[in-house]
Amino acid sequence: MGAFKRLLKYHKPYLSFVDAKTEQEIQEALDEAMKGRTCFIIAHRLSTIRLCDEIMVIDQGKIVEVGTHAELMKKNGFYSSFYRMQFREEKGFEKTLQVQ
Repeated sequence: MGAFKRLLKYHKPYLSFVDAKTEQEIQEALDEAMKGRTCFIIAHRLSTIRLCDEIMVIDQGKIVEVGTHAELMKKNGFYSSFYRMQFREEKGFEKTLQVQ
């Protein structure tokens, strides 16, 4: 929880540029803070919401898909295409880091 609290002291743009270890610490702190509560999470980073009970995909202000991660992936709609694109970009970024 300490790492998460420290990150919140920074401005929002800094939160989108964290390494994998820090991202994991943030996710663990969020998981702990959300236990036994109903929470609404708004995120572009799909790793943040994959384990949610229900995901609502909003496009241009309208809900276009609803379901769990697995259900939305099976639909091959907006969510699954965004997920594949994000995963591909992250893999490409990891390869770039390995080459350097």
